[in-house]
Amino acid sequence: MIRSRASLWLQGWRRFADNKVAVIGLAWLVLFSIVALWGRQLAPYPMHYANLFAGNEGPSLSHPFGTDSLGQDMLTMVMYGLRYTLAVGFGATVVALVVGVLVGLTSGLAARWVDEILMRLTDFMYAFPGFLFAAFIIGVFHGAIGVVIGVFGLTQWAGFARLTRGLVLTVRHSELVESGHAIGASSTFIALRYILPQVINSIIVYTAFVAVNIITLQAELSLFYGTGPALPLISFGQLISQGTQDVLGYWWLLVMPVGTLISLLVALVVVGEGLQAALNPKGNRIL
Repeated sequence: MIRSRASLWLQGWRRFADNKVAVIGLAWLVLFSIVALWGRQLAPYPMHYANLFAGNEGPSLSHPFGTDSLGQDMLTMVMYGLRYTLAVGFGATVVALVVGVLVGLTSGLAARWVDEILMRLTDFMYAFPGFLFAAFIIGVFHGAIGVVIGVFGLTQWAGFARLTRGLVLTVRHSELVESGHAIGASSTFIALRYILPQVINSIIVYTAFVAVNIITLQAELSLFYGTGPALPLISFGQLISQGTQDVLGYWWLLVMPVGTLISLLVALVVVGEGLQAALNPKGNRIL
């Protein structure tokens, strides 16, 4: 069974590798991740380094993304904004993934009354004004990265929970799971050993789109509500907000951060689509 599962994962990877657009998207994400991890070493200038004599210069060899009114290098600012955005996006997605999968597994396997309680809680989270709640909490704590990750993670787990529960209900009476019950295995062992491997592919695909949603929400909060991080951190929303003030005269202040953010979101979407095609060919699941 382990060999068969490994073989199916290998087949899935080969299908993904055949999708050139998805591979390009993955390579773009890897590049962005490298920039985020080693941004301080790769940035051409120190964070918030200002040269007033080079203010509002257009893109050039010394400043590929141009400079702002204070003479700060926009490429450096975008690299640091990418660092914050990816930390929030991936960190919050992991929190939502862990919480949602645990709730979904428990709901799908536990007694009916437990399932009812957890699903009502999930319904409440769907109806809960998470965006406004996040705006308030993040504003109070001035965009502290740990708070942002926690708030978005704890307001975005409902989709994972409902997806996982639905998948669990489709496999809970399979022969593989019944054999686990027959040998007296614990519910935790059955969930982790027999059920989760059967549903993990769909969860992985969904994870990519949740990351897109969280990154978009974080940028919107910084742009429209001014709840971005305090210095020395900076977010794409703050960069875009600054760029909108001088868009007619200094287009690069808006185009460069917007273009980078859009390319990040597009890369995540095409990777998610590629995973969908690779891990769910004709609706099949990896067992």
